[in-house]
Amino acid sequence: MYFFWASIINNLYLLFAIPPTLYSINYGDLNSRSLIYYKLRFYLTNTLGQSARYCIILACINRLILTTMNAYFQIFIQPTNARYLICIIFLFWHLFPIHILFSTTIINERLLMGVLGYLTYRNVRQLQLRIQPIRYPTDNNRGSIITQSR
Repeated sequence: MYFFWASIINNLYLLFAIPPTLYSINYGDLNSRSLIYYKLRFYLTNTLGQSARYCIILACINRLILTTMNAYFQIFIQPTNARYLICIIFLFWHLFPIHILFSTTIINERLLMGVLGYLTYRNVRQLQLRIQPIRYPTDNNRGSIITQSR
């Protein structure tokens, strides 16, 4: 039952994630034009992705409980309890990230991308300035170490 609902949720995820991406190839990115669309797409892809992941985690927990000998834990693998757990997971992952609808703006990602891009550039520059030893083979098979700046 967990895998069934995980596959349905993953199909919904693909329905909300792939067509807008394909549309943006020819007609431009809709995220930069509509703030409401941007927030809803970000919210739905986040909630559906997390719900599907946690359904798979519940399936793994279900298999673990099925292999235990403890009768107390066997109560949790009943089909009615599975339905309740799926509903709880689905509701939790639709309520927990609700702040996305209110606090996310289009500028956040561009600013974050710019800051992370600068930090990456700085790290690459520091890697180029490091002094690293280079081994050259010699006739005694021990090799000599020469330090060289890149």
